[in-house]
Amino acid sequence: MANLRFVCVTLALTGVLQAGCGSGDASPRVEDSLQKYLGAMNPEQSSFPVGAGVPRVRHNACTDGHVKVPKGKLLSDQAGQWKARFPEEVALWSCAVTFGSLTQQATVAVRGGTKVVWAVALPLDAFPVSETAHADAGITCRWLSATPDGVAICQRATGTGFAVGVARRIVVVQSWKTGKRVLVRNQPDHSPGFGPLNNKRIVHSETHRGIVCYWSRTVGGTALCNRVDRHGYIAGVSKSAAIVLNEHGKIVFLRNH
Repeated sequence: MANLRFVCVTLALTGVLQAGCGSGDASPRVEDSLQKYLGAMNPEQSSFPVGAGVPRVRHNACTDGHVKVPKGKLLSDQAGQWKARFPEEVALWSCAVTFGSLTQQATVAVRGGTKVVWAVALPLDAFPVSETAHADAGITCRWLSATPDGVAICQRATGTGFAVGVARRIVVVQSWKTGKRVLVRNQPDHSPGFGPLNNKRIVHSETHRGIVCYWSRTVGGTALCNRVDRHGYIAGVSKSAAIVLNEHGKIVFLRNH
């Protein structure tokens, strides 16, 4: 199988998951508040699309992410582009905002259970509020716990180049320089899967919430991640590149940092 073909290619992967967790009775009121917030903001100073039509927040478009941000704590996305501090504790929600035919995932800060005080066009898992991390051979991987499904994000310890994320539903590659995602692929609903990754060059492996990552000191340091059930894409980061492969070992993304 394609077990180790991807270890020998210098590589990288990072991803971001799109979703929220269960909703509560306050959900419609959060959506109403978000609609008002979007209507009052200056599009030129926001992260939302410009020229894509009037934003709409539909019924049941928001779900409570069950993440609290304490008063005064800095909230920042992984790239450090969108930051905020709040004068009181807020809860983070995940919402789908529609611009014409375009639907954009958004992270929303809610005060007092219903009042939207901040919104940014990034999925909730772009904000590492709670996580488990491991670093080896110059590569750091983090498993976010503020997401409904498991997701692992790997990057160079220097925080430069590309980051890759593997989740149960998607795989993502993001540029740290621009903050933009350069690859987003849905995980396949049905796939043949691949065999276990066994190689003497693996120095550490770690599993959290259905996503496993492997570290090797090959090519100066490499980390690869995939779903524990061994279906879908394999993604990884080395000191020189980022890579995503399918189950047959075919490279679908490879780019030097």
